[in-house]
Amino acid sequence: MSPKKKKKRKMSRGARRILLSIAATLFVLIAAVAILVTLEFHRERIGKWVQETAMESDVGPSPGELDRFMARLDGHMESLLADDSIVSGAVRTRRSDAGSGNLRYTLIQREVSLADPETAGALRRDLEAFARQYPAAALVERKVITGDQVRTTLSVRYRGLLMRELTLASIAKPKAVRLEQPRGPRVAIIVDDVGANIEPLMALLSLEAPLTYAILPSREFSAEAQKMIRKRGKEVMLHLPMEPLDYPRKNPGKGALMVRMGEEEIRKQVRRFLDEFPGVAGVNNHMGSRFTQDRRQMGVVLDELKRRNLFFVDSLTIGRSVAHKESARLGLPYAKRDVFLDHVDDPKRILEQVEKMIQLAKRNGSALAICHPRKNTIAVLRKAVQRLKSEGIDVVPVSTLIGRS
Repeated sequence: MSPKKKKKRKMSRGARRILLSIAATLFVLIAAVAILVTLEFHRERIGKWVQETAMESDVGPSPGELDRFMARLDGHMESLLADDSIVSGAVRTRRSDAGSGNLRYTLIQREVSLADPETAGALRRDLEAFARQYPAAALVERKVITGDQVRTTLSVRYRGLLMRELTLASIAKPKAVRLEQPRGPRVAIIVDDVGANIEPLMALLSLEAPLTYAILPSREFSAEAQKMIRKRGKEVMLHLPMEPLDYPRKNPGKGALMVRMGEEEIRKQVRRFLDEFPGVAGVNNHMGSRFTQDRRQMGVVLDELKRRNLFFVDSLTIGRSVAHKESARLGLPYAKRDVFLDHVDDPKRILEQVEKMIQLAKRNGSALAICHPRKNTIAVLRKAVQRLKSEGIDVVPVSTLIGRS
């Protein structure tokens, strides 16, 4: 083959590459022009969509998200303010429009007079615990003291927006000047399994003693029992059902925490039960001889309690419970049961256990007992309360013993 022909073929390939490059460039230019024409044609519609999206994602929460949060918050506040032992007189409410653009809502400001000034701190802690459930929520406190009047305003904000305000007005208690006296022995008595029946509870509430009541969740009379107990100013706990060793022969009840459950499932169940009883002081376990031995699962439960500034009382249904170690690791306030008063439902045996409680209190300075709303127990307690008074032993809410060694 001659050199001239080789040169001719080489030039033909180069020409084809140039033509293909020109064609590709023309195709890209035509596509770009087509896109620009389409964007120009729909410019107004696209601009409106971008603006609406920015308002929803960057400026604040969506209207639906805001409505759900406010509905939960309003329900929680109404539950707190319905308690006659907290609020003195009517709740004064003021509503006003707030927000801007497509994100408008009703700002509600409430003002109440407190029956007891110390209730303000309890309400603040309760609302703080509620707000901690929502990463975008925050509680801001502002206090103004004029003479002997104290006005505490609790503002709930969501993504920076002021949602609700609760102003608590009270008269400051004068500080009593008294000499410190030696503290005598103390006992705390927790009544477990409250909520299944009302009649025994009424009898217990008639006793002249600040017993602490642990309510089982989701029982027929749970809500009514809580209202009765709080109205009389007594301490309320959640009696949290947990898996026992002999399950299913012994059933802790619907919704009980089981060892096989995942972490998120446990957290959701604990939160659901706590939401059922807003303002509880702490939690103790119902059954749980298997669950309280599981370090990982108990760590999850106790972490949820710490998030709400609650304490845990170990009913100690088994000696191998890890609740003490996990509470210490998390820095959670903790106490354990010393005596079961009515493990055997017999008046003579119950009286023997009361005697054991008294001797422990005298020897150690305090004792924590657990009992149940039973006929024999109530009859023994009625006499025991008088004896405790005569021997200088104070019956106290369980929260006063939390943190002891």
